[in-house]
Amino acid sequence: MRLTEELLKHQPRPKAAQKLLWDELVTGFGVRLTPTRTAFVVQYRENPGRKVRRSIGHWPNLSVDSARRMARVQLGQASEQAATGGGATLREAIRTWFDRQAADWRPRYRVKVDRMLALYVEGVPSDRVKLTPTVTGLS
Repeated sequence: MRLTEELLKHQPRPKAAQKLLWDELVTGFGVRLTPTRTAFVVQYRENPGRKVRRSIGHWPNLSVDSARRMARVQLGQASEQAATGGGATLREAIRTWFDRQAADWRPRYRVKVDRMLALYVEGVPSDRVKLTPTVTGLS
């Protein structure tokens, strides 16, 4: 449904908890109705898929059109950040992923993967493995 001022004026409030209504014009933009407040929200996924929902203002202090414009800006920034990897290098992104995932792994697997990341991704020197630089540009 398309969020409008008229819709928010006549929308019944929930007695308890909250009710979310999503806009059909801007994906990820909606309104959260609670027994006492009406707040505009944006929702998107951060890398690697974690859902983020943020409040951007309260109605009627903020109009629906203004909130929709703000949501477009915030969703655009989130999309751009996701496309660039959040500004992190590939090495940092892989290490962050490992640190987050490895907590559930068996200790011996954590140690092995940690050593492989240090050696092959981060370039930590090793006495046991000698890496030769690869020649790029050859086909």
